Amino acid sequence: MAIKKTMKKNTAKKKSFSNLAALYHAQSNQGQLVLQLLAIQVDNISQSMLAKCLSGLKIKGTVLHKVSPVLVGKIVTPLEQKGLVIKTKYGLRCPDSLRPHVVLHALENEKFKLLAGVLQKALPIKKDYYGEFRDFKNFDLVLRELQIVGFCGGSVDQLFSISREAGRWFAADENGSDPFQRMLPHDSADQLLSYMEASTAVFVLQVILDWAINKYQPHTSVYYKLLISLQRSQVDKQEDFSYLMEIILLRGDCEQAKFFLQEKSWLEPYEQPAYAGWLAFITGENQQAVDGFARSLALYKKQEHKRKTFLPDYLGVFHVLTLIKSGDPALMEQAYEMILLMDRAKESYAGLLFSWKKVLEQQLGLPPHKSKQSSYALPFTTGSTLVYLVLKRLPLVWLDTKKLKSSAGELENIKAQTTLSGYLWIAALAAELLAAAGVQRKKNLEFCRDLQADMGTVGLTGMIEKKPEWEAGLQAIINLAQSGAAGKARKTGEQRLVWW
Repeated sequence: MAIKKTMKKNTAKKKSFSNLAALYHAQSNQGQLVLQLLAIQVDNISQSMLAKCLSGLKIKGTVLHKVSPVLVGKIVTPLEQKGLVIKTKYGLRCPDSLRPHVVLHALENEKFKLLAGVLQKALPIKKDYYGEFRDFKNFDLVLRELQIVGFCGGSVDQLFSISREAGRWFAADENGSDPFQRMLPHDSADQLLSYMEASTAVFVLQVILDWAINKYQPHTSVYYKLLISLQRSQVDKQEDFSYLMEIILLRGDCEQAKFFLQEKSWLEPYEQPAYAGWLAFITGENQQAVDGFARSLALYKKQEHKRKTFLPDYLGVFHVLTLIKSGDPALMEQAYEMILLMDRAKESYAGLLFSWKKVLEQQLGLPPHKSKQSSYALPFTTGSTLVYLVLKRLPLVWLDTKKLKSSAGELENIKAQTTLSGYLWIAALAAELLAAAGVQRKKNLEFCRDLQADMGTVGLTGMIEKKPEWEAGLQAIINLAQSGAAGKARKTGEQRLVWW
């Protein structure tokens, strides 16, 4: 029943937009010009300010001489009656459903840049109290500036600057959309993107997809296909590709990952073998993953001029998981040392690996390490919250299934959100953890296995065998005895050396 209601609602929205678009194109040049100014402004604008923007405007040889608020009122009133203009106590605005279409029309008719310049001159965004950053008073003004920079040939740095200055507004939209998604609605994204620089378009699409991991966002497949198409068209270009590879792998798109690993030119030599290792890990080719990460770490050490270090961000996490999955005690001990090293460095992603320390102590019979988990900064750059949470719950399969079961509500939420937003590798892992906790085991196992079959990936809850407590205890005694014998041998060797 809920699905039928949603379908009816979406159909009504399409019909409403279709009617508004037809009405817009039926308006006079003056009416369309007013709507274009409102669509580019996004935020409310008064009649008097709109008159000021129109006065002296020169378009295709025609100069609009002094325009009065009264004249603007005569133009706006019939537009308002037809639903093309919304009048509020704060001023006039273009309906959000119509705005992208009007912006596109202004771009097609080469009026956008001119009108944007007029608005920025008449209504500049003032600096904050300290005079350092622009003071964005609301969500709509952020969108205005993003549109203007994005569609006037602006750079990624300029968009990033707006994002940084207006950070608080990126979480303020009641519909869960970030400003970039409002700037590029899924049904007109491909047309609007054609008016952006390629690097800017890639940045915007990546931000939309990153935002979508932690939100209930449908239609992300549209943005993903556009991003993949853009990147395939410039596959020979050498650039930072890590952000897109993370999106591809977290979505479980193994075929695209294979293509870019083979064809892409990489900025950093260590990245290609590391991402190949990540792909091999999730597809069940663990020895390939071990080898790939080993090559990558050697290159990274050389680059950083460090003997003891680890790969950054997700690469470091999946490297550790690969070493653990190997089952080789030497490699598992390497993973253990890497976790301790990450923790000492207070790296954010060490937080989700810290529980593996106890698993490895059980598996290897190591005495508990006395170090306490450090406090960390925010994890990851891509899809931080949900990815972090689901990966952090994984060690509970070996440590505490009751605690894992207590996270069922959280995992169900992650599964639902990531399924909707197309991050199917995360959705499959969330379902697998629910099954491991005994929550609707049959249903969740079937769900994750179907997804894994489609993606060509394998599960993780069986990556290492659970050891009985007696076996772990026995291994600890053996390790202690070996450690004591080695210490005694060293002491004897030292005494002989002195006597010699």
